[in-house]
Amino acid sequence: MTIKQSPLTRTTAFVTLFISIISFLLVARTGYLGSQIRHTEITNGAPVPSEYSEEEDED
Repeated sequence: MTIKQSPLTRTTAFVTLFISIISFLLVARTGYLGSQIRHTEITNGAPVPSEYSEEEDED
């Protein structure tokens, strides 16, 4: 398209730029929200439920 200087060249460039900016904003927001996840059950030393513990009860 750039070799022929098509009238669609400028439009295509703007559409591509717009989609790129929207994609970047969505990825940035996902990263921001993902960084706010806290797993307090892991970090505060809470006991592990017996069904998930590695120790087996022997009766």
